Amino acid sequence: MRVLFVPLAAPAHLALMVPTAWALRTAGHDVRFAVPPNHVASVLEAGLIAVPFGTEVDLGDSDEAHEGDDGGWDLSELAGLDAPDTARGLRVREYAMGAVAAYCGLELLRPTLDELVALTRDWGPELVVWDHLAFHGSVAARAAGAASARSMIGVDHVRTMRTEYLRRVGTAAGAGSGGGPDDAVAGLLAETLERYGAPGYDERMLFGDWSLNPVPEVVPAPPGLTVVPFRQLPFAPPTPAPEWLAKAPGREGGRICLTLGRSVRDVRKNDNYGISVSDLFEGLAGLDVEVVATLTRDQLPAGGTVAVPDNVLLTDYVPFDALLPTCSAVIHHGGLGTLMAAAAAAVPQIVVPSDGWDEAELGVAVADRGAGLRLGGAAELTPGELRAATLRVLDDPAFARGAAGLRDAMLGQPAPNDIVPVLERLTEAHRSRR
Repeated sequence: MRVLFVPLAAPAHLALMVPTAWALRTAGHDVRFAVPPNHVASVLEAGLIAVPFGTEVDLGDSDEAHEGDDGGWDLSELAGLDAPDTARGLRVREYAMGAVAAYCGLELLRPTLDELVALTRDWGPELVVWDHLAFHGSVAARAAGAASARSMIGVDHVRTMRTEYLRRVGTAAGAGSGGGPDDAVAGLLAETLERYGAPGYDERMLFGDWSLNPVPEVVPAPPGLTVVPFRQLPFAPPTPAPEWLAKAPGREGGRICLTLGRSVRDVRKNDNYGISVSDLFEGLAGLDVEVVATLTRDQLPAGGTVAVPDNVLLTDYVPFDALLPTCSAVIHHGGLGTLMAAAAAAVPQIVVPSDGWDEAELGVAVADRGAGLRLGGAAELTPGELRAATLRVLDDPAFARGAAGLRDAMLGQPAPNDIVPVLERLTEAHRSRR
């Protein structure tokens, strides 16, 4: 069968889809990725086929795009998702609302969606797999009559917020065609589908015919949905392994990894999620461990003039599946790709959660499984707290046992190759129904 993947326009999100895409490819299916032109290289690095569509998309400029669009969008005024009335809750809501409004409401991206729908119809995939916030992929699947699979990327905030909204307006989750005349989520998607002459809105537009859950061991499947759980495999673009990686760490205490992930560079303009690199370095300075910090000079304060401690090795990029097995711990921001790579390598984790989508919840999940510690966020972190947490994780073997338990739970899930027959059956069932 033909399978079209539609990732969010971020290399880190695309990388999470690659193992499933390759599982389908090695089973003999025709696999392609539909991406904006400036993300073609990321697909080619994975050895897969890229189909560019529309204009270039930079998620780091998404706020400006919403503000500058003719007519403007006040995302806080759009109904359809209910979130806690906190700064973080409202931010998460805006992320999801912005994803719906981007291709269905912004004049700037409507021609881009037209191109995606046209290429999807022309190619005729049986299945479209789309990132949990790439609702344009859901539109393309419906317009082309394809089965629609949503790829969950961490905590399902959309399901939670949608369920709460429908509860408040008195509509059962998953029922009917929306929550009423003020339901902007259903309204925007319904108008878009009508423009393409596609069947009208229902809740599957937000959640797919089924969802793929790559992290069931840390993110439970949401109730009331058809979910296919599987094991997330680490993926990194082809990169030569540095010579020092094959050698024993230069410190008696071993090696730890310090990283803030890839999206901070690709999407966040090196803002480090507000986490102070100076505080991180101060907390780790003087420890008898080799700290491999995968940070660029642009991520360092004052353009790289900060003093780097003697025990810290700065390196732009090292594939996690090569680096983490040599480490006794990893310090990171709570991003899903980093978290799952650490889990696969059975490395204890110290999570300093960024204030983004689900990093705080993922950090709690790691701590609850005894696989590491979740510290305070960027605003609360102190060098002393980080130092104490690092020493605790390195000295207490319980964390290594917890990390091994998390890895074993992952290994208990089916690998991407194992779920291919399930995807084939679900695709046939939903295609036949249509």
